[in-house]
Amino acid sequence: EDGPEAAGDTAAARPAIGTPAGTLTDRDGVTVNRPDRQARADEAPEAEADTLAETVADTRPVVVNAEPVELTGDKPLMSIVLIDDGTSVTTGPAGLAALRSFPYPLSFAVDSNLADAAERVARYRAAGFEVLAMIDLPQGAAPGDAETSLAVTLDDLDGVVGVLEGTEGGLQGSRAVADQVSEILAQSGHGLVTQDKGLNTMPK
Repeated sequence: EDGPEAAGDTAAARPAIGTPAGTLTDRDGVTVNRPDRQARADEAPEAEADTLAETVADTRPVVVNAEPVELTGDKPLMSIVLIDDGTSVTTGPAGLAALRSFPYPLSFAVDSNLADAAERVARYRAAGFEVLAMIDLPQGAAPGDAETSLAVTLDDLDGVVGVLEGTEGGLQGSRAVADQVSEILAQSGHGLVTQDKGLNTMPK
């Protein structure tokens, strides 16, 4: 509005020279609320609940059959996998009694072709070790052969945390076989350790 009275009101409402402008948070009754922050706050309890439920419900063998390990400092991570050659697991310099006192965590790979493979897996697990099933596919194996072999082996060897590629035929005979093995283990929830050989098709 025009006029002396309106002009006076406007001038009184303006800050004078030397008056601190203040901030939004200094004003009474003013709440700063960013929509994105509020949305994250609203979603936080639900997200935490989902994460907890996911952790509790994780029944993958790579989780269920794993042994806990205490990590200290920023040292490089390394795994030691011993291959069971079929000899006695209770006697000799590499028997379980000696290996229990080894200063680093150990995992054992049991040849799935051994007649007593299941018993060996159970014995290692009872002693507190992680176990992998070592699997070799025959030369010229097709993706269907890989599916059959892995299904039978993983059903028979309960308690394994994953699969170690064998040192003979291995699991990388062809790209199709490597893809099939990777897909099967991703679905079953088992881990996979490959050998450094050839073109390393599977890691790629």
